[in-house]
Amino acid sequence: MMTFIQQCGPFFYPLFLISLTILYLGIRRTTDLLKANELNDHAFSRGLNGIIFWGVFSAILGVLGQFTALYKSLSIIIVAEAINPRLVVLGVRESFLTTLYGMTQLLIAGIIWFGLFTRFRKLQNTA
Repeated sequence: MMTFIQQCGPFFYPLFLISLTILYLGIRRTTDLLKANELNDHAFSRGLNGIIFWGVFSAILGVLGQFTALYKSLSIIIVAEAINPRLVVLGVRESFLTTLYGMTQLLIAGIIWFGLFTRFRKLQNTA
């Protein structure tokens, strides 16, 4: 796990905090739906939009992390006298970690959002 955190670099910490935020919002909106006696439509939909917002934000942050890693590695390659192709490929592979993490969070946030949104619409139609 520590290797993964180190390979993600400084972008891991905001991505991890976004993971916790998505989880918190998902749990909170799920409990709101279970209570569903007095559901404030505006506040609930704002919370739903927050889930998908943070998912998209984490995907963008993941891509930004990849671009930053690629830029750093290309800067080092420019000044290097001899380049080992294997090390270049390992660096490029490592740069994809933040993108994969961010896109995975977007996928999870989308699934949570879709499930809650579908249930919310069903409750609105029955009321």
